[in-house]
Amino acid sequence: MIVQCDKSLHSKTIHPLINIGCLSDISNTFIETGFYRIILKGRSSCPDFGRLCCDYQDASVIFLSPEYSLSCLTSEDLSFYKKSIFLSIHADLINTSAIKKHFNDYSFFNYRQNESLHISLREKKILTTRFEDISDELNWGIDKYTNILISGKIELLLNYCKRFYTRQFITRSEVNRCIIQKTKRLIDEYFFMNKISEKGLPTSDYCSNNLNLSSAYFEDLFNHETGMSIAEYIQLRRVHLAKERLCNTNKTVSCIARELGYPSQQYFCKLFKKLSGYTPDEYRNPCRTIS
Repeated sequence: MIVQCDKSLHSKTIHPLINIGCLSDISNTFIETGFYRIILKGRSSCPDFGRLCCDYQDASVIFLSPEYSLSCLTSEDLSFYKKSIFLSIHADLINTSAIKKHFNDYSFFNYRQNESLHISLREKKILTTRFEDISDELNWGIDKYTNILISGKIELLLNYCKRFYTRQFITRSEVNRCIIQKTKRLIDEYFFMNKISEKGLPTSDYCSNNLNLSSAYFEDLFNHETGMSIAEYIQLRRVHLAKERLCNTNKTVSCIARELGYPSQQYFCKLFKKLSGYTPDEYRNPCRTIS
């Protein structure tokens, strides 16, 4: 568990499920999987972390899930992490603490490295203090309060990271709006090319793969920019396309429902009325005045 990680970092094992180390001291290129990792990295010109011209330049934070292996780090890779603070948290600590209840909120552990967080000097100081708080608690020694206090300090660190990621979405607003427009075009093309009949409804994975983004980052970006999930948007878009086809074509309600991927005409009619206030037939007759 954490012992192998400590050996790689040349650090002493203080707690069996968590460790803080400095990657500038690492000599063994193997670090086992099974840990959530947070790496606070100083300023660098390395492009692999996805920094844009609109991002802060003072430091970057990289989040790695337990499935991510660091076993292939080369000397060149390690040079990018020089003087980084490296926090390893075993999944067992998360699963046995209060953090587990809302750990899914910290979706950035499923982001790609080129979707990392880029922070200002002020934000860096805040996160550095949080790391120091965790280190101080680890060095206090293990007693009955240790896990409660450590999990609380980890949660505080993660909440700051979540706040700073939200800030980064704001500073990237122009870039993000372009991504949203590309997403909407992707979905419209999907419907117009009738891919539903072969592949079913478009998904978050379909969109993120076409945009070369992780699904987790794409979903968070889309929700931040639109206030809805991609699934909610697709549902509303289907209803909008149904309205257009009801008004502009002579296709039957059953045909329109089938083309837009609804499981049945009955389901489509029920949902359409719920969202528009009219049945498809009621909407079709005076559609020009209703719309």
